[in-house]
Amino acid sequence: MTYVAKTKKQLRGESGSLLKKIASELGLIDDEIDTIEALADGKIIVGNGLGVATDVAMSGDATIANTGAVAIAAAHMKVATGALASGNANAYAFAWQNPEAAKILVHRVLVDVTTAGGTGSSVIDVGSAAGATTHSGNLIDGADLNAVALYDNIDDQGTSGKSKQKLDEKDGTTDHITGQILVADAASLAGKYYIIYTEVAT
Repeated sequence: MTYVAKTKKQLRGESGSLLKKIASELGLIDDEIDTIEALADGKIIVGNGLGVATDVAMSGDATIANTGAVAIAAAHMKVATGALASGNANAYAFAWQNPEAAKILVHRVLVDVTTAGGTGSSVIDVGSAAGATTHSGNLIDGADLNAVALYDNIDDQGTSGKSKQKLDEKDGTTDHITGQILVADAASLAGKYYIIYTEVAT
């Protein structure tokens, strides 16, 4: 708001009754409120360098629609997450499909085991895959599921894991990341997975 209240001295110097002066001030305040309420389409209110509320368009890595929906630029890193499912050997603890209409670069996958699977030899393989029931271990290979631990594809790659993978666009040939329980059951398994990725620029 740009409204500035008058001092006592300024009010005394004005002509008219006190009621008239107060009504005039309230009118100015009401005008300022109307200005804010008449915010332009898609703009937000931000304090400028002078400390004055100003309507501006949101820009940079994110924009905002007049519905309140925020869109993040494709170059920005995104994080997908979900729960690990318990299961028998060869079942899938998770299967995640690329939701983007573009190819993505997978920077990091983390598997946070908060409850051990329950069988000493149970492990998990995580990697890029053609579908929700396709095995892959090209991100994390053979991480122990019978331990409360945090694994990732940087420090816990195993034999076949790598620090990065590229996925096809949604419904493309290779558009999933799967995590498969192997060797033995993980009937008590609980935890979450996290996938950090960036859309490929076009």
